[in-house]
Amino acid sequence: MNYESYLKLNNINQGRVLINYLNGLKNKFKENSRMFLNCDGYYIPGVMSVNGDILGGWPQYALNPLNGVWLIKAYDEYFYYTGDNMFLQNELYPMFFNVEKS
Repeated sequence: MNYESYLKLNNINQGRVLINYLNGLKNKFKENSRMFLNCDGYYIPGVMSVNGDILGGWPQYALNPLNGVWLIKAYDEYFYYTGDNMFLQNELYPMFFNVEKS
């Protein structure tokens, strides 16, 4: 959670970088979910390449499906600080409900 400090500094644009990065990988997360879990939704691995590929490592950490929930926290906090209802509808909710499917 290295990105957390941008909120306290009120540097909202800096925090947007992580969200844009994750939004750009949605198709890969969907592919990961179909391949690894055989279900719909987004699977965000705990250890992944820059382009979202699943990488190895300690399986309990690297393949833990709860990593997606931790990353949704970044979306939630961005919304909490900005109060942007369009972000809530168009980005936070879709990401949250698709991560929950996997």
